[in-house]
Amino acid sequence: NKLHGKAIEYDPSGAKISETTYRMGVKDGDAELFHRNGKTAIRLTFKNNLREGPSYQYYPTGQIYKEVEFLKDQKEGVEKTYFTDGRLNSVYPYKGGELEGKAEHWNESGQLIFEAEYKKGKQHGKFMKYYDSGKPKLEQHFIDGKLNGVKKSYDQEGNITETFFENGVKAIW
Repeated sequence: NKLHGKAIEYDPSGAKISETTYRMGVKDGDAELFHRNGKTAIRLTFKNNLREGPSYQYYPTGQIYKEVEFLKDQKEGVEKTYFTDGRLNSVYPYKGGELEGKAEHWNESGQLIFEAEYKKGKQHGKFMKYYDSGKPKLEQHFIDGKLNGVKKSYDQEGNITETFFENGVKAIW
């Protein structure tokens, strides 16, 4: 006996937990998970047991929290997260399930507080953290996931502490 069609799961109190479409015992089609309040928590699609296509996560209020595309169960394209009011919180680019490109994160005021570059899932290039004011907090450079070059740490007044790294190892002068 293999599941075929829509399977609905309930918790002991009778609240719906999930709805998943099966074809011959394999997840194939739409799937939806629910918050305790009955609103959608996650909505995605499966193809032959693998996540395929757009995936959405929601706050209990029903507002979108996260969206990302899947291709053969791997993230593909830009994953976006949102604040409860719908404004953009972060973007993380994926290719073949690995981070690839420039990731950015903003605070609730809309100020950029983090940016990093990735290549094949590893940090590669510039990495920056900012105070909520927008002033720099940390500046680093990576090559193939390893710290390389001058790491600059800034205090709130803008004073800099510099440390040099080579191939991920702190250099001692």
